[in-house]
Amino acid sequence: MKAPKKSLFVALTLILLATLISCSTPMPQVVKETVKETVVVKETVKETVIVEGTPKVIEKVVTATPLPGEQAKYGGKLVYAINAEGDTLDPAAMVWGVEGIVAQQIYEPLVFYSEDFELVPWLAEKWEMSDDYKEWTFYLREGIKFHDGTPFNAQAVADVYKRYLEPGVATGGVLQYFGPGKFEGAEVVDEYTVKLVFKEPQPNLLLNFYAPMTSAMPSPTAAEKWGEEFGQHPVGTGPFIFKEWVRGDHITLVRNPDYSWAPQELFDHQGPAYLEEIEIRFITEPQTRLVALETGEADLIDRMPFQDVNRLEEDPRFQVLSNWMPGMAGQMGFLNCTKAPTDELLVRQAVNYAANQDQMNELAYFNTMLPSYGPYTANLPEFNPKMQSLFPFDPEKAKALLEEAGWVDTDGDGIREKDGEQLSISIANQQGWSEWVEVLQANLQVVGFDATLEEVTGSAYAEGMARGEWNVSAMGAIFVDVGRLYTWFHSSNFSKGMAGAGNCQNDHLDELLEKLQGTPPSDERTQMAYEIQEIIMDEAMMVPAVSYFFHTGLESNVKGHKSDATTWYHLFYDVYFEGDK
Repeated sequence: MKAPKKSLFVALTLILLATLISCSTPMPQVVKETVKETVVVKETVKETVIVEGTPKVIEKVVTATPLPGEQAKYGGKLVYAINAEGDTLDPAAMVWGVEGIVAQQIYEPLVFYSEDFELVPWLAEKWEMSDDYKEWTFYLREGIKFHDGTPFNAQAVADVYKRYLEPGVATGGVLQYFGPGKFEGAEVVDEYTVKLVFKEPQPNLLLNFYAPMTSAMPSPTAAEKWGEEFGQHPVGTGPFIFKEWVRGDHITLVRNPDYSWAPQELFDHQGPAYLEEIEIRFITEPQTRLVALETGEADLIDRMPFQDVNRLEEDPRFQVLSNWMPGMAGQMGFLNCTKAPTDELLVRQAVNYAANQDQMNELAYFNTMLPSYGPYTANLPEFNPKMQSLFPFDPEKAKALLEEAGWVDTDGDGIREKDGEQLSISIANQQGWSEWVEVLQANLQVVGFDATLEEVTGSAYAEGMARGEWNVSAMGAIFVDVGRLYTWFHSSNFSKGMAGAGNCQNDHLDELLEKLQGTPPSDERTQMAYEIQEIIMDEAMMVPAVSYFFHTGLESNVKGHKSDATTWYHLFYDVYFEGDK
């Protein structure tokens, strides 16, 4: 397995302690002559000419002949195979990462957290925050339009956030920051300045603006037009325009011909995207995705079959991008504290001791993963090193804990009983995601559980978790801010389909998660993060499984691929085909 491209041990604190300040020097008024629109701006030429007998400076924005080979980059359709189909492309309701991957091409954020771990201005030119972190003011770029032709300005931003406060609209990831209990509203300062006002301090807000779930800017006009159906008719400002969604098969995006505002800090060119079209196909089965790549039916695939990673790395026809995903333990399982038998702490602890991570890595992932130790990946600064010594694989310890809890195999059939009830445990997996669950099922059977496995798709999975339908729910999340643990472990989220901590109520944990949200990067915040991780594991609210590497396969002629800080959200704006497609 290749080592990750880069480490996430970076000075995140420095990013939030500095506010981007952009200043410009007033320039004399000039006459501008645009030679060609929506093509790369190569240089600006100033000429002095005589107009009606008076010398005047004329500034020519020259966009003529591209550099050698530049024109050859334009055109072509990228076929991209992903492992699951989302439910919506409405930023107000998006929950799943696959939704965000598609949305990233359609919408744009105010601010972006790049793969180089820098906060980059995007739709906002600059920003500032109040001393108490309750107000964030964004100074917007001018001349930007949504795909429906309506202007992007401060009123549009205010309308986006006003919509999130309407009853029943915000049901997804935006709730963490822009739900009724968190967000006061947006104020229009002037045409291109907007202020976001929060009820509580939000010092770490920008660390969560990398994901479309929290930062995408949809057209308020289109959202009002389509209402509840907006998620099937998304409209943004991005380099690609939504064309169609054929349920169960694919989504098609086409190039935005008017796009001309890509952040120069992120991208290599200006003007419209190189690609003419992107077709995103839903192929759940990993080997089928691989076949699509190897036969040329797909140009790029996510979630490569783990057993084929090393082979494709040696094949000159392909590229393999392998990246260590930051966030909530890569892949892990929540343990339900309200459903028997995992309502017993000793049983939840026994599940943890029975889980064989090395076996999961070997059998499910062909040794392409790393161990997971708790609710927060070890490649992030606030990871608590104490997690590494908790719950080592120890099936005998698991058996002893079950005996202590009164679960005994009295009839010798391999399944423990107590008070006439078998030790039955249900495991749920979102289809196409957590391959390790079958290994966990076998591990639990060894120590005396009657363990069953159910594969569930889409929204039914979130709804089932919220209802507490299963004992173990396999899940994970990708993020860089430890404050995002609030979404998954704060009790206020248990009924919203967002939390996976199995309704494991802990008042002190709630208090710490709330306080963490309002604390800027500091030693105090790190200590709170440490304690949060310890409580989660002391209460055995989850089962660490593996810390995930995602492996993306590309044809060798696909160039210009970029991503965000998590390496999960692809940026296709600079992508082109080298040579013949």
